[in-house]
Amino acid sequence: MRGSSIAWVLLIAACGPAGGPGSGRLAVVSEAQRADDTRTTEPKTEEPTCIEPTLAVLREEVFLPRCATSGCHDSETAREGLDLSGDVDALTARLAAAAAQSPSGMPLITPGQLGRSYLWLKVSVETPLIGARMPKREAPLDDCELEALRAFIEG
Repeated sequence: MRGSSIAWVLLIAACGPAGGPGSGRLAVVSEAQRADDTRTTEPKTEEPTCIEPTLAVLREEVFLPRCATSGCHDSETAREGLDLSGDVDALTARLAAAAAQSPSGMPLITPGQLGRSYLWLKVSVETPLIGARMPKREAPLDDCELEALRAFIEG
């Protein structure tokens, strides 16, 4: 018998209390109970992020190699007024400022609010309200990069 709707039936044929050795009683254990039993014996750990969600690490692992490339958001070009090649102090100030493309003046990052963080919306939404998903000339940020940025904004 298999399937989540069919219970597993175990026959215990030894001595003891109900369902235990010797009871001669049937113990019915569902698939969910079996899964719960295995989960309770395994230590629970949180999934680690692939990239540490700090601005210094995001700068080195995401902004410099993926965004601050020649002709995009580097110090020479700074498309849409956005230079992501600066040091951590410069990035901190710039990310708190309004996005040049945002008609409402939405900041690039609003701490704790993904939906009010223009940068998040530009890199995580397949079709943003304004312009194209970033990075424009490359593949979208991968799950690890997005998770680190999300954790940084929410933290």
